[in-house]
Amino acid sequence: MEELSKLNEKIKERQKILEKTPELKEILEKERLIKEKGDKEHVKVRELADKAQEEHLRMMECFNKSDELYKELKKIQKEYVMARLDADKAHKKFVSYIKEIREIEEQMESMKKKEKVDKIQKERTAIQKKADDVYERFKKGEKLSTEDFMLLQKAGLI
Repeated sequence: MEELSKLNEKIKERQKILEKTPELKEILEKERLIKEKGDKEHVKVRELADKAQEEHLRMMECFNKSDELYKELKKIQKEYVMARLDADKAHKKFVSYIKEIREIEEQMESMKKKEKVDKIQKERTAIQKKADDVYERFKKGEKLSTEDFMLLQKAGLI
């Protein structure tokens, strides 16, 4: 304690000496002002550093969220590609089925036409046979009806 009080007295004596010298007093005042300004600037730097740290943390959160969103985007993109491939396969099958249906319809149409031609051919054959019979009767001089003449005309014999 004694030593501290001796040191304190020495400081006070030297301060009095310094205050008596105007040049030193001016320099001490400038030093004090510079220290105050430095302290204020230090407080501002501290505030800005704290603010920068907060912004850095928010930036890191944004980066993490961005990474998560990117991973989710990749997953969705993969699902999209797979769905598109599946849709392409389904479309190809659909086109194939439509083609088969059209081929079957064409075959059915062809069969109907053939049946119709066969039916007409059978009818013509039957008409031709009847017409030949009527024509033979005509050649023999037998009596023919109007229907008989129409049959001959239909068959192209008269």
